[in-house]
Amino acid sequence: MILQIFWCVFLMYIWFKTDAFSDYFSNLKSVKDWKKYKEEKNPDLSYYDFLFITNKSFWTKLLSCRYCLLFWFVIVTSLFFNFINFPIIYILSLILFRVIEKNI
Repeated sequence: MILQIFWCVFLMYIWFKTDAFSDYFSNLKSVKDWKKYKEEKNPDLSYYDFLFITNKSFWTKLLSCRYCLLFWFVIVTSLFFNFINFPIIYILSLILFRVIEKNI
C-alpha cells in the first residue's frame, strides 16, 4: 500500500510541480506553442493549464485537475497492486501530495 501511495504521489509531483514532461517532449507542437504563449502572454502559466485553455476537452480537464488525475493514477497503480484499499490510498496520496506541495 505504501509503494502504491509513493507512485501516485511521485507521478503527481512530476506532472504538477516540475517541467519534466515539457522538457522531455519539447519537440511536440503543443509544448512549442506553450513556450511561445508563455513568453508572449503569461510567464506563470503551467503546461497543463495551457492545454486546458487551448483545448477544452475531457482529456485536458483530466490532465489539469489534481483530484481527477490522482483518481486515475490510483486506479492504474491498483492494477499492479490491489483494489481493496482504494479509498485509503486515494486519500493518503492526496494528503501526502498536498503536504509536499506546501513544503516545496
